[in-house]
Amino acid sequence: MDSPEAPSGRIRSWALTALAVLATLYTLHFAKDFLLPVVLALLLALLLSPIVQGLHRLGLPQAVGSGLVVFGLLAILAAAVYFLSGPAGEWMQQAPGVMRELQSKVAPLQETVEEVNAAASKVEDLAQAGEEPPLVRIEGETLRDTAMEQISTVVGGTAMTVFLLYFFMAAGELMIRNSITALPTWSDKRRAMEIAHTLQREISAYLLTYAVINTALAIITTIALMLIGLPNPVLWGVMAGILNFIPYLGPAITLAVLAIVSVISFDTAPQIILGPATFFVLTTLEGQLITPSILGKRLALNPIMIFLGLIFWGWLWGVIGALLAVPIMVTIKIVCDHVEPLKPVGLMMQR
Repeated sequence: MDSPEAPSGRIRSWALTALAVLATLYTLHFAKDFLLPVVLALLLALLLSPIVQGLHRLGLPQAVGSGLVVFGLLAILAAAVYFLSGPAGEWMQQAPGVMRELQSKVAPLQETVEEVNAAASKVEDLAQAGEEPPLVRIEGETLRDTAMEQISTVVGGTAMTVFLLYFFMAAGELMIRNSITALPTWSDKRRAMEIAHTLQREISAYLLTYAVINTALAIITTIALMLIGLPNPVLWGVMAGILNFIPYLGPAITLAVLAIVSVISFDTAPQIILGPATFFVLTTLEGQLITPSILGKRLALNPIMIFLGLIFWGWLWGVIGALLAVPIMVTIKIVCDHVEPLKPVGLMMQR
């Protein structure tokens, strides 16, 4: 039989747990400018560590191999920005004209909506007749100040990510060994070493596989759109590969963009439908057949958990959080699968 103090003790425990969760959420949100580069660098280090280890087996020191990998990654990103900045800038400059052309093509569908809006405006004008318009005063930072602040944040975060990526790859193994050395018994050390190596291997394999699948999707999408005749197929293919890191929502955004570009670029219905339909088939095959068969059931996440993760990390860290949501959740699942007290959480996250 429970003592009278037992219920109060359980209530106190639940209250402390709730406070700890709220404090964690506040810390994750408040420190996002620091945590985002750390998490991104850690995931990139796990993704690229097989390359560094391969260079190390060829005789290159860990520090040198890490530096070569970082410089190679920066070169690839710089080349991508250089080649894609032209088409992207061209579309940005043409945006007003594109919107006017799109509006002219969908004008018949807008007539009813405009009539409803006009009627609503008349009702609103009648309701506000005789009232003086409120005085609105806009205060705060100018657009230039806000833009400069955002640019400085992005530049600082990018530089921090690059440096952390190098140090994670160059000295991460040493840090793990030093942490394990501090454990009291030999059995604890061996167990911790096995868990660390298993986690590193599985997370790295998952991230590398997912990146290869999305790269293949980007290449195949580019080739398909090129054969269809859609303008700037490389730009849309790269966009498809990047947004595919966001399950469900990313492909939906790509499909909507391709539909808009097709409406603007073509005149006949079959041509307009062909581009979005082709991408829909490709992303459906990738999401429902190829990726599950390669990754296997153990690393497949429950769709409900994926939606919750996208909402949570997107709310917490914005667009970058949504891009990192699935890799973060798979990492959490792998950790839970290998830590005995957390195995029920891993089972709950599994499909």
